[in-house]
Amino acid sequence: MFRWHVDIKASILSAQIPGVGNVTDVNVVSRGLGGIASEVEVKGDGGSYKIKGQSQVRSMLGNTELVIKKQDGSDMTGTAALPSAFISVEKRTAEDGSIVFRVYGGGFGHGVGMSQNGAHSMAKAGKTYKDILDFSIMERRSGQNKTDVSGWQPEAETWSGKTEYGHKNTV
Repeated sequence: MFRWHVDIKASILSAQIPGVGNVTDVNVVSRGLGGIASEVEVKGDGGSYKIKGQSQVRSMLGNTELVIKKQDGSDMTGTAALPSAFISVEKRTAEDGSIVFRVYGGGFGHGVGMSQNGAHSMAKAGKTYKDILDFSIMERRSGQNKTDVSGWQPEAETWSGKTEYGHKNTV
């Protein structure tokens, strides 16, 4: 799976989230099938705001000033939305004392459908396009794509808890 992370300054969120004032906290409060964040609560000294729906989560937490760090070490810049709503959020304190939210993410897009990386790996292993499509369709029909995210560790090699960054989601 395509993995990424980004640090978002609280001041950026304060400027783009309505009615919260200075942002003090960001939490994923509910997830849809497959683990996509379906509701995120942003709290500030002036109130709180619930972002609902993956499109809104991606756009309201995104900003063209952000530098998204991809797992391969490269950067992605200039995009107004996060790559995916398959996220976990960790509150941090920057060296200057300001609040920063590290968003760990997985995937690129809406999170529904065939995994591009999975299909590519199957093709490299000699599977035909029919094998790949049949596998993807059968996985969706059997419900095997439903993921329990209660112990999700976003930078994990697998869902078994082996992490690259040692980050553990508390959602």
